[in-house]
Amino acid sequence: LGFPALLLSGDDPVARRVERYSYARYESGMLVERSGNYRHPLRFNLDLGTEAMRLFNEQGYEHLAKGDPEGTIIVLSLPIPSFLDKATTFSYLFAVFSILLAIVLLVFSLWRERGLPTMGIGAKVRVALILFAVTGLVIFGFGAQRLLAEQYEQRFDTEMLDKARSVHQELQHRLDGEPILNETHAPYLDHLLGRMSNVFFTDITVYSIDGKVLSTSRPQIFGAGLLGERMDAMAYSQVALGGMSAFVHEEAIGTAAFSAAYLPLRDQEGTVLAYIALPGFADRSQQEQERSGVLVAVVNLFVLLFALSVLVAVFISYWTARPLDLLKNALARVDLLEVNEPIRYRGDDEVGQLVEVYNRKVEELRESAERLARGERESAWREMARQVAHEIKNPLTPMKLSIQHFQRSWDPDLPDAQEKLTRFGEGLVQQIDVLSRIAGEFSHFAQMPPAHPVVVDLREVATSAIQLYPGDDGASVDLDASGPVEVLADKEHLLRVFNNLLKNALQAIPEERAGHIRVRITKQGREALVAVTDNGTGIAAELHDRVFEPSFTTRSTGMGLGLAMVKRIVENAGGRVWFETRTGEGTTFFVALPLRP
Repeated sequence: LGFPALLLSGDDPVARRVERYSYARYESGMLVERSGNYRHPLRFNLDLGTEAMRLFNEQGYEHLAKGDPEGTIIVLSLPIPSFLDKATTFSYLFAVFSILLAIVLLVFSLWRERGLPTMGIGAKVRVALILFAVTGLVIFGFGAQRLLAEQYEQRFDTEMLDKARSVHQELQHRLDGEPILNETHAPYLDHLLGRMSNVFFTDITVYSIDGKVLSTSRPQIFGAGLLGERMDAMAYSQVALGGMSAFVHEEAIGTAAFSAAYLPLRDQEGTVLAYIALPGFADRSQQEQERSGVLVAVVNLFVLLFALSVLVAVFISYWTARPLDLLKNALARVDLLEVNEPIRYRGDDEVGQLVEVYNRKVEELRESAERLARGERESAWREMARQVAHEIKNPLTPMKLSIQHFQRSWDPDLPDAQEKLTRFGEGLVQQIDVLSRIAGEFSHFAQMPPAHPVVVDLREVATSAIQLYPGDDGASVDLDASGPVEVLADKEHLLRVFNNLLKNALQAIPEERAGHIRVRITKQGREALVAVTDNGTGIAAELHDRVFEPSFTTRSTGMGLGLAMVKRIVENAGGRVWFETRTGEGTTFFVALPLRP
C-alpha cells in the first residue's frame, strides 16, 4: 500500500497529479476494486452509450467511465475544484504579483529619483504598517508550519508504532513456541505476512537476528534491488545492538523518503526471535497531503491578513496624514495681502494643538500685516512728501532769488527795463514748467491708469517709440525683430515702457561717446523677450539693488521714477524685468512677457 506512489513521487509532476484521482474497476457491473477518497457505488448502472465512454459529474466529483458494460469498466474520479481551491490559486497569484509589483515600483522609483524616493508621513506609515504586518505574518506562517510539522511527525511516529505493536502482537500469537526464526520459517512467514499486510494496510518485513531478510509482504522491493538484503544499519544499531524496544526513523529509496518502524519480535518468554520492520509508504503520502492542506490554509490566511493589513494601513495613513495635509494646504494659502481663514479641526490631539497654534499665528500675522501695511503706507507717503518737497524746493529757491533781485533792480525808466522784464518772465515760466513736470511725474507714478490688455505686436510698439528718437543728438537706435511677436497687454503702458528704457539708455551714454542703442525682440519658449542695450557707462555694483527703487537716480535731473514705473507695468502684465551691466561698456535691460495664448 502506497509503494507505487512512493516510487513515482519526487520531481515527477505526473505522480503529483495521479494522486488526486480515485479509481474503481467493475466486472459485469459489480465493484471489485477501488482506491482513493471517492466512495464508488457497488453497482455501475449508467449507460455508456455507443462509444463505451461517458463523462459525468456526481457528488462534487468529475467521473470518466470507459469499458464494456458486460465486462470490465474503469472509472476515474477527480474532485471538482472547490472555492477553497480557487481561493488558493488566487492567494498564490496575489502573492506573486504583489511581490512583482513591489519590485517594479521600487526599480521605477530608483530610476526616476536616482536613489531612494522621498516619502511623506502617510507613505511612511503605510510602508511601516505593511512591513510590520508582512514580517508578523511570515514569522507566524513559518512558526505554524514548523509546529504543525513536528506534531505530524510525532503523531505519525506514534501511529506507526501502534500499528507495529499490533503486528507484533499478532505475530507473537501465531509464532508462540517457535525457536529463533531462520530460513526454514520463510514459506510460512510469506503466507502469514501477506495476509497480515492486507489486514493492517501496511508492508511488513521480518529480519533474522543477524539482520538478514527472512520474509516480506513486498518482495518486489528487494527483488528489484531497491532495498538491500540487510536491515538498515541505524535501525540494527539501535534495536539489535542498543537493545531499544522500538525505533522509528526516516529512510529513502533514491530521493523518495519514507518512515520505517522497527521492533524486536519476542515470544512470551521475552526471547528475541527476529526483527519486524514496517515501512510507512502510505503514511508518508498521507502525511504530505495533510502538510499540504495545512500549508494551503496558512497561505490563504496569510493572503487574507495581508490584504486586510494593506487596507488598514491605507486607512490609518489617511486618518493620520489628512490633518497634516489640511495644515499643509492652509499654510500654502497664507498670504500677507489676503484674509487667511483659520482651520476647522475638532480633534484634541497633537495635530489639534498644531492647528490651534496655526490659528493663533494666523491672527497674529493678520494684525502684524495690518500694522506693517499701515506703516508702509505712512512711510511711503512720508517718503513721497519728502521727495516732492525736495523737488519743488529746488526751483523755488532760484525763483525767490530772481524775484528779490528783480524787485531791487527794477526801474521802469531804464532803457533795458523791457528786456529785463522779458528775461524775468521767461525764467519764471521755465521754473513753473519744472514744477509742473515734477507734479506730473509724481502723479503718473502714484496713479497708474488701469490696464486694458489687448493683443499687441511688440515690434509695432517698439517702432513707434524709436521714431521719437531720430538720432539728432548723435545717438543711433536700431531695432532687431524678425517677425511679429504678439502679447496680451496694454498698448499705452508698453509704449511707456519703451520710452522710459530708451530715455534711460540715452541718458546713460556720456557726451564724448557716440551713442548706439539696440532694441532686440525675440521669442524664447512661451515668453517674448525684449532687450534694450546701450553703450553707456554701466551701473556700479553697489547700486544694482537700488535700480528699480522709486526716487533713485544717478543723474542730477529727473525724478528717478522711470525704471520703477517700468517694473510696475511689466509685473502687472504678468512679466518680469532685469538687467545685465558691465561698468564702462554698457547695460542691457530685459523685459519678458508671456506670449498671447
